[in-house]
Amino acid sequence: MTFALTIGTVSFGQHYAQTNLVSNAVGDTRVTDLQLINPWGLSRGSDSPWWVSDNATSFSTLYNGVGAKQSLIVAMSKADPNNENAPRPGSHIHAHISSTPPGADIQVDGAYVGTTPLDIDLTCCFHDVTISKPGLKPWTGRVRNNGHANINVQLRK
Repeated sequence: MTFALTIGTVSFGQHYAQTNLVSNAVGDTRVTDLQLINPWGLSRGSDSPWWVSDNATSFSTLYNGVGAKQSLIVAMSKADPNNENAPRPGSHIHAHISSTPPGADIQVDGAYVGTTPLDIDLTCCFHDVTISKPGLKPWTGRVRNNGHANINVQLRK
């Protein structure tokens, strides 16, 4: 009986609280990272940041303990070299987004990313972009990864 109580006490003292730090969905976490797509694995050394596997982009992104993205993003080789539809390491979109009139809000995949004009790097493959300004009809379009996107929108009443 003493042995069972001792084990129970040791097990009882081990508690963990889950804290969602980073997501590509606005409002779900403390930090929004639009390039974090389908994260599925975590690894970490005693003196290293968290390595998060971005399954849909073939990258591993590093975050510190409070969810801040680190400067190193590691390209991973794709699992099936015969799968032409798999995203390739290094595939990204550089987008220049502008509007008339300027100063419109920009959302990418539902997340606010800034105001026009804006230069932004996005990951593979498709992104839904909405540009809006109070009193004007919003514009929504889908951007496909082709290396560069130049979006210039005329907002109307």
